Amino acid sequence: MGKEKNSRTTVRNEERSSDEIDEFEDMDDMDEIPRPKRTKVDDCNLESILKNLSEQQREMTKQQSDIAKQLTKLDALDEIKTQLQNQHASLQNLSKTITYIENDMTQLKEENERLEKELKKSNLIFTGLEDTEAETESECQQKISYCLTHHLKIKTISIDTVRRLGKYVEGRARPVKVKFVKQSDRQKVWENKMLLPPTIFINEDLPKSTRHHHFILREAARKAREENKEVKVNWGKKEITISGKTSCILNDKLTEKEEQRTINQNAKPTSSNSFLGKRPIITRSHKMGAFNPKM
Repeated sequence: MGKEKNSRTTVRNEERSSDEIDEFEDMDDMDEIPRPKRTKVDDCNLESILKNLSEQQREMTKQQSDIAKQLTKLDALDEIKTQLQNQHASLQNLSKTITYIENDMTQLKEENERLEKELKKSNLIFTGLEDTEAETESECQQKISYCLTHHLKIKTISIDTVRRLGKYVEGRARPVKVKFVKQSDRQKVWENKMLLPPTIFINEDLPKSTRHHHFILREAARKAREENKEVKVNWGKKEITISGKTSCILNDKLTEKEEQRTINQNAKPTSSNSFLGKRPIITRSHKMGAFNPKM
């Protein structure tokens, strides 16, 4: 019995060993299976593929760079747009401020004009009197005195100064500025000016700006009358009414009152834009050394 058992065990061991050997032999046979060899054609294709991939990668990198640049430009454009909007708002405020300053300068000119009128209120301008290059002040005053006594029939009058205006031009008589000592004497001459001969004229001594404005009003009135329109001129307020529409002088130009009101409303600045502020009003008392600021 024991021998038979040992013989069976030996047979099984031999069978197992045989199976393992077969398995290893099969594995060895697998290692001996021929593998495909790479040819030159395959190498060329691989190089071409790698080259294409490399070019695509460079192209993608370039596109990414271009996109980044475009985004940077868009950001810059947005910033420029914001700056332009801010500049536009600033220009609008600046335009309003300039308009306000122009109106304020107009008011200053009017105040200066009023003061100049105050200084010139005792003067009158005579035109049409005979003039010579060698004329002296005394001779000129004699001509004025003769004009007053002979034409205006005024015998007693006090004259402060007499002066020719401008340079002598042959064939043209220079105007004569006459300053009277008393305002009443000046007014007496002014009220009797219609007694003068047609070749001699008397005018008020007005500021240059006022004379220019009166010239604008005269020209507008002349054109309107040529068109048979109804005309009314207010020389003191520098206004002219043509066929019911009233215009006045603004910035040395005729402007309809409604348009002027609109300009003044649009020109009202904020407190930050008003750099001039309120100005003191100078009254007549400043002549005696007093100053009365009305704020």
